[in-house]
Amino acid sequence: AARCRHELGAVFALSSYLCDDSLVYDMLERKSCSSAKDDGVGSGQGKEEVFCGSDGDGGFVPALLTSPVFMAHGDDDDFVLTKWGEGTADRLKDLGVNIVPQPFLRIPDMHHEMTREELRLLFDFLMLNVF
Repeated sequence: AARCRHELGAVFALSSYLCDDSLVYDMLERKSCSSAKDDGVGSGQGKEEVFCGSDGDGGFVPALLTSPVFMAHGDDDDFVLTKWGEGTADRLKDLGVNIVPQPFLRIPDMHHEMTREELRLLFDFLMLNVF
């Protein structure tokens, strides 16, 4: 989703993280220096995002900045530590990514696995944003 040039309805990451030096962060830092132009009505409608990427890519806006991102993680994951996933979610949010739900979703008593509860929450998210 970071390099995707197509519109996406949603993005999800389960028990996932990005390394601190991930190129995704660098790309989002170049892209997320946006400013809003208001149409003067004061309603908040008519706002236009202006992206100021300087990498010569013709104004490409990654799907991570235009799609909701569902992130969930097991509280007892000892393979991909929960704090890594949470740190990724926080950093992505700071760079303009719409992480849902807020705050980062920690699933109690879940290890590095998928559970019915996590899948139900993911399916609800997809139904709301894609279908």
